[in-house]
Amino acid sequence: MNDQQTLAEFYRLRPELDVRANDGFLIEKAGEPISIQSLMVAANKLEGTLLITPAYESAWDEFLFHNSEKKGAAFRRQFLEEMRLKEIQSAEKHEYNSIIKELGREDLRGLPLEDLREIAATHRENKRRKSLTVSELRELSKAENPAPQPDALPETYVPIGKKRPVELTADVLRRAGTRTGEISTADLKFLIRRYGASEVNKRLGVRPQSQPGYTTFLNL
Repeated sequence: MNDQQTLAEFYRLRPELDVRANDGFLIEKAGEPISIQSLMVAANKLEGTLLITPAYESAWDEFLFHNSEKKGAAFRRQFLEEMRLKEIQSAEKHEYNSIIKELGREDLRGLPLEDLREIAATHRENKRRKSLTVSELRELSKAENPAPQPDALPETYVPIGKKRPVELTADVLRRAGTRTGEISTADLKFLIRRYGASEVNKRLGVRPQSQPGYTTFLNL
């Protein structure tokens, strides 16, 4: 997750602190790279300086109005924790019922919320895919199952039947199979099969479409 996603998840767990003015203070105190845990630690250290949302602030003020003897930080912390827990439970209950309704599957009631979220995510993705056109599905398939790419042509290579490596320079590749060549035609064919003609062409510094002679040579 990036910083904004991590902050969003943190604020989901600490909704009373979901005030944009708190972002910078929390990130600075948590240190990079931030995590949910480091933000939690930072929030505890900054407890007295961080802002809380208007809803929590209003609820706390009302609580103090009826309980003026409980002004201390410990009472405030306990009050916010209890209110936060109730809010999270209420939000999760609403989400749970919404997912059950979305799926139309009362038989799933009783499953943990995390499991329901995964089922819902799969359901939504399947529904999205059904709405795609044939061409869109084809592009999606290409993106999810890309064709394997050949490895990069190595800098050195040990020719067939030899023990000492040869530096695969453009000149060495051009002279492959010749009387003065360090590698044979069989070596060149192996390199093309193993790494692809495009990799060999790249080392030669030529483009197949503009240098048809090289294309023929490299596809021996």
